Amino acid sequence: MSSNTAPKVGDAIKTYEDLKALPDGTVLTFNRLDGASRFVQHDGDTANLLDKDGDLRNWASAAHPLGDVSYVVTSIPEADPEPEPEWRVGQTVDTYEELRKLPEGTVITRDADGRRRTIETRDGVLGAWDDKGCNMLPALPTAAGSAPWEYTITRLPAATEASDPADDLAAFKRQVVEVATRLAEKYDLCNEVDKALEELGLPIRNRKHTVTMTVTMQIDLGPDSDPSEWDNEHGRTIVEEALKNTGATVTDATATPTAERSK
Repeated sequence: MSSNTAPKVGDAIKTYEDLKALPDGTVLTFNRLDGASRFVQHDGDTANLLDKDGDLRNWASAAHPLGDVSYVVTSIPEADPEPEPEWRVGQTVDTYEELRKLPEGTVITRDADGRRRTIETRDGVLGAWDDKGCNMLPALPTAAGSAPWEYTITRLPAATEASDPADDLAAFKRQVVEVATRLAEKYDLCNEVDKALEELGLPIRNRKHTVTMTVTMQIDLGPDSDPSEWDNEHGRTIVEEALKNTGATVTDATATPTAERSK
């Protein structure tokens, strides 16, 4: 196996250097024992070879060569995929590698002059496009290392920006209160739900009350007014306006005129 290439299935393992390049869990076949399997396990600078029962069958290090034996790589464990980067508005990116990893549709601002670019693939070309449709980073698809400018993420596509755990918790609490309120009203469990929310340290749900009020008003119609003109509709309007000034919501109101002409 060449030291300049990544190990692959079928490679012959003959030296400690070959073993050192293999990840833990690599399965080797030991040809001398009718294809018996050996499992690679690294312990510091030592490469151990275990059998299927976990017993040590061979080992090698820089000071302890593998010896006159050879193995063949049967399988190599898949490497854990690299986690997707989390992006936030306000984050700075300054390398071509970072720019390529931005989700398409991301808007970036060049810190030097405030000009905006959109990371998108247009006509098969990945670029940083300005508002006139010009690709301001033609080297983006292949270049490596530092970009010519620093950029700040101005806008991310929907459902891309990493969420703030504090915001997530606050949203969850609001949802709990909303669901609790709906169930309390549906099953007439208002007191029980209020106690449960208080015990959990959550805000008490908004309560709705229906109140029937009787309002007595004395109105001076003036010496020239006829009390019969103060009908039920007119009186109800006056009552509603008076109650609205207190901040109440009036859903129904009736009025019974009992006024007398002023002397």
